[in-house]
Amino acid sequence: MRAGVDRQDVWSRLRAIREGDAFRPSWDKSGAFRWFSPATEDEVQAAEERLGYTLPGDLRHLYSKIANGGVRLGPVDYFPGVEDLAIRGDWQLHPQIEEALLRHPGRYVIVDSMPKSLIEIGSSQIDGYTAISLLTGYVYYVAYWDDLPDVIIDSSESEPVPLPVWFMALAAPSLSGWFERWLDNRWLEQFSDHSRLSPEMVEADDLLDPDAVWRGLYRFGPHWHFWEQPLDNTDVAYDSAHAIYWKYVEDAD
Repeated sequence: MRAGVDRQDVWSRLRAIREGDAFRPSWDKSGAFRWFSPATEDEVQAAEERLGYTLPGDLRHLYSKIANGGVRLGPVDYFPGVEDLAIRGDWQLHPQIEEALLRHPGRYVIVDSMPKSLIEIGSSQIDGYTAISLLTGYVYYVAYWDDLPDVIIDSSESEPVPLPVWFMALAAPSLSGWFERWLDNRWLEQFSDHSRLSPEMVEADDLLDPDAVWRGLYRFGPHWHFWEQPLDNTDVAYDSAHAIYWKYVEDAD
């Protein structure tokens, strides 16, 4: 968990809001505000067995001690209950990418689906959704980026079709830290430096296959533009684990 986050203070402030002993953050003026009663230990354990993961400590504490989801629980429109958690992806985000995103706040990677270790915990107020890593407890913001034009999304000889993709950035190193930023009206800080994670930011030199860290992600060269059609001098490499790399050959004839 990020240094400086007082977990007990965060949980106390959330309990005070739930119990009506404190107003919700004064800057949050949106509609209905309803949090549900905490989940039982049996309900939490049932979700863990179904997912095949132990829930991160902060998420487990939230569900069992604060609220089993609700409307306007944090900076999301709806936070799902523990019974609604689901794994939707089939690929893993490499630990070196997670660590690079932690070291470089605001940087993002581009994906076309949620990694297997991430579960959605709410739709956002600004055209995206929030997810938490079941492995690290990191909280991510995921939002629509654009359609990749003329991308072949399988290995067949079918006609190219547009492929929607999303950017994924670290919102907070912990769920308690994410709530703290919301309570203090600082949660928009995550968007202050919004640019792509570059290869030199990822520590991969000690890996047998450094390129493996990008599996499941999209990488683009400096002259690639998502609103243009690929040119004849574009090098396209397909990877079966959801990785399609586009890179212009700058010195091509």
